[in-house]
Amino acid sequence: MPLGPFGEIMGTTGTLASLPLDVQKYRSHVVAPRNPKLVRHNELDTVKMTPSRFMFEMSLSTEQKLANTHVMKVPRKIELLDMGDTSLQKFSKVHIDEPMFQPFPSEIYFQNFQPFEVYEVPLTLRNNDK
Repeated sequence: MPLGPFGEIMGTTGTLASLPLDVQKYRSHVVAPRNPKLVRHNELDTVKMTPSRFMFEMSLSTEQKLANTHVMKVPRKIELLDMGDTSLQKFSKVHIDEPMFQPFPSEIYFQNFQPFEVYEVPLTLRNNDK
């Protein structure tokens, strides 16, 4: 942990306290939902929507769509890499069939947006390795 000039703990490297002052003032207005349900690809059902449900989904803004996201999909693996080539860590507790990182939200949608406006959506990557 980083220590201050008097030996006090300043914060871990994963917190805003360890960043420069101008970055510490930044606060996002968008918050990702808590406790999403993890769904495997074989558990996904083909969802049939009614026309009214489809119109409701299309009328949501990007922030409302993110707030309505309660499902987290396991990402598919594109490439298998040897960890020994890129890091000092040779062993992993993650099974070979599972991804090392779990993104949330699994899919990001930008809808009902205005041109030349700035939109932000948080993307959280959870490290599944211990």
